[in-house]
Amino acid sequence: MLHLNQNVLKLLKWWTWQFVIIRPVFSVFMITMQLLGVYWGIISTCVSLVLNVSVSLALYALVLFYHVFAKELAPHNPLAKFLCVKGIVFFSFWQVTFCSLLFKLDWN
Repeated sequence: MLHLNQNVLKLLKWWTWQFVIIRPVFSVFMITMQLLGVYWGIISTCVSLVLNVSVSLALYALVLFYHVFAKELAPHNPLAKFLCVKGIVFFSFWQVTFCSLLFKLDWN
C-alpha cells in the first residue's frame, strides 16, 4: 500500500497536472509542424511517445489517488467519474491514432 504524506500528494498532483500542461503545448507544436510540412518521421514518433508517457503517468496518479482515498470518496461515487475521464482520454487517444493512420494511408 502507498504510504501517504504531503510529498506523495504533491507528486500525485504534479503527475496529474503535467498532462494538462503538456497536451496543449504539444497540440500547438503538432499543428505548427503540420502547417510547415515537417511533422513526420522521428518528430511524430517522439511527440507520440511523450504524449503516451504523459497520459499514462497522469492516469496512474489518478488510480493511486483513488485507491488511497476510496473510503473517503465513496459517497461521491468517484469510480464512475474516474471511468468517464479515463474513457474520454482512451477514446481521444485512439481517435488520434486512427486519424494518423488514415492520413499516412492517404485516405480521402
